[in-house]
Amino acid sequence: MNPDIEAAWIELENDISEAAISGRVENWLNLYKELITAAKQHDYLQNYFPLTSHYRLRFSMDKHLHESWPFFYSVEPLLDEKKYKYKVHISIEDTEARYFSDAYSALEFLTDLMRNIKPTKWK
Repeated sequence: MNPDIEAAWIELENDISEAAISGRVENWLNLYKELITAAKQHDYLQNYFPLTSHYRLRFSMDKHLHESWPFFYSVEPLLDEKKYKYKVHISIEDTEARYFSDAYSALEFLTDLMRNIKPTKWK
């Protein structure tokens, strides 16, 4: 794995530790850890830089975020996991999100989107 990408994963894992310290719900933290583990092992995501935005997992083509998918293409664990555990955002409108009961299915859906939508080059 690219050492810069590995460093980005380590930074995400540290963010999870900070979230735990700030009093995040334990179930949510466990789902977040499960999501990070599944994403890190996902073949398609191995060449992209992970990042979070409001605890939503996103990806960039480069470590400086000069090229990434729009911020709303992201996945997050849900606090109320009675029916679903993960939410994949697919537009700025929250009503268009998709819900999944496991991290792998959520990541498969997200990576399908990423394959079909070109990342944005930011200036």
